[in-house]
Amino acid sequence: MDLHFRTPAAWRVEIWPREGSPAINPQVLAPAEVPLVLEYMNSDESKRSWIVGRKATIRYAYSGEPGVPSPAEFFDRDERYHQVRIYKNNRLDGIYYIKPDSSRRPYAFPPYEVELAAVDGLAFAKGTNFGIYDGGKVRYDHVTLHETLVTRSLNKAVGYPVALNVVNTLRPENLPVDSRLLTGMFAHTDMFYDFVDGPKSIYEVFGGFCKSFYARLFLAAGQAWFIRTPDLYQNSISADQYAPDGAGTMIPIPGILKRIGPNPDNAHGIPIRGNADLNRMPAVKKATFNVTYKAINQLQNYDWSDFSNGDFAHWERPNPDMIVQRAGTGTIQNPYRLFMPYPQPSSVTMSIQQYTPADSVSQGDIVTCSFRYKWGNTTSFNIIIKAGELGSVGGGEYWTLDQSGDWKYTEGVEPGYITISRSGKKQEGSFDIKSKPIPYLINRPFPIGRVRIQILPAESPPPLNPGDHPLDPGEPTGVSVYLIKLGISPLSATGRELTITNNAEYSHIQERDDFKFIDTGVKTLSNTLFVGTAPARNWRSSKVGIIPRDIEQHMAQANVDEYAKSVDTFEGTVYSNSIEFYNIFTVDGLQGRFMQLRDKYDVRKCEHALLLEEILPEQGAGSTYKEKDTDDEN
Repeated sequence: MDLHFRTPAAWRVEIWPREGSPAINPQVLAPAEVPLVLEYMNSDESKRSWIVGRKATIRYAYSGEPGVPSPAEFFDRDERYHQVRIYKNNRLDGIYYIKPDSSRRPYAFPPYEVELAAVDGLAFAKGTNFGIYDGGKVRYDHVTLHETLVTRSLNKAVGYPVALNVVNTLRPENLPVDSRLLTGMFAHTDMFYDFVDGPKSIYEVFGGFCKSFYARLFLAAGQAWFIRTPDLYQNSISADQYAPDGAGTMIPIPGILKRIGPNPDNAHGIPIRGNADLNRMPAVKKATFNVTYKAINQLQNYDWSDFSNGDFAHWERPNPDMIVQRAGTGTIQNPYRLFMPYPQPSSVTMSIQQYTPADSVSQGDIVTCSFRYKWGNTTSFNIIIKAGELGSVGGGEYWTLDQSGDWKYTEGVEPGYITISRSGKKQEGSFDIKSKPIPYLINRPFPIGRVRIQILPAESPPPLNPGDHPLDPGEPTGVSVYLIKLGISPLSATGRELTITNNAEYSHIQERDDFKFIDTGVKTLSNTLFVGTAPARNWRSSKVGIIPRDIEQHMAQANVDEYAKSVDTFEGTVYSNSIEFYNIFTVDGLQGRFMQLRDKYDVRKCEHALLLEEILPEQGAGSTYKEKDTDDEN
């Protein structure tokens, strides 16, 4: 049976070198017997595989004749050198990149078949960093979800601008009705940036959003798709379609529901090769999730970029004799940094310091500080972090952070320092501390205040290696500090644990998982999703009967809802030439609807080897939900 007569499909594969241009006389490769197979790679084979990449296997006959590209042309290149553009009926179906290490040829003399394996851009998400930089500087700010997910992530991973279709019915109640989800809501880039390790991977960005919405991200039909699984269980499904620049509108998805059955007159997929295998996935009894709070930086000019006349803007030098300089060129490879030379011109204690805004800290808050540093023929320097009535008349009352993360109460007595020491001859290091909650004193309570951080230059003469050689030849003597973060979490815990339990009698415990976004209503945490400058709240669904909840409660509920009972799976091969990965299915003889977990499509034979899994309705499980605070050790 050949379905080309019902749903004709003409396929064309173009292989372009990096920065290639259309060839005047392109070389035509002779197709092999099985010229093209398209496959969605879902290693977990569950609805919780958040990012699903696609692979194209291209086979051509290599004759060895002059002018015909040899296998080495494809094998001896990096993974982004050759771009593969695949067209279906003259419309772009997908763009891929040849992976030499997954390609192969036989040990033989020509003629023989060459197999090229190519993957879509999502395969590069783990090895590609979130696009945090603008002109070499970190973009540390609230940006729209479209800019976060698409401009700085998706387009960077896939290597070209791509439209995104979002299937999602959840919206916070404070998002105006005329605002769209991705362009009307904001996230802070701090969530995907670390002041010690740098930007997070794009895979982490995708996973953060997909987990929170119980959604999958994949590429199909030349576009990207972000589909919330619970929203597939409805009669009419639409997508919020975003062009690469963010413009767009709501569109219906025609033909999203397909039928699998034996009758070619009313089925879109016809089972072949005997009966398909029907199995069942276990119900989920309990699922547990953990989030770690991540505070937004409270320091200004944290990247040392604003420097003039020997001073850094927003930073003070209590002793004006102290010398500070700006090192670096302001590029990604060589960022600006504070340099404190040794020796300083005075023996009096010197520092460069900054205060957080007034009334920015209170008892019970947790303070974090992190930065990288670089030695120049020195071995130690100090910092001081205080919290309380700083800068008030008479000196005020304050707590001082010690090396262990504890707070020491001080009044009129200069506290000890946090000393940062060099590790052997290593020239670079990092500092990262998370305080315990600021205590409350019954006798001398302070309800509110601010935090001050002081950075002191190196105190000791530069040591010498054996033979009187400097530790760091050619380096100026002193110490450098890179981008610096000081965050304040107004929550007395370091995170939150969520547990949801299926009230029915089942035994399977879902593996504990981390997540990123939680509705705490706190502006100073990058775990927060924002509507303008206000935290999002009370997410409602456009579907009837769905109870409004915080985003993390919707997430936890979906993990049990989709496995409220054991669910059917269908694994078999069907004839079809019209199936896309975003399709959902009814299967003759089975109840319910099914989504795709795996699809291997031989385009010449019109055969799809499918793995389908049953979808269950949202908030259909009877469950018990609990939350509690969590703490960790410094």
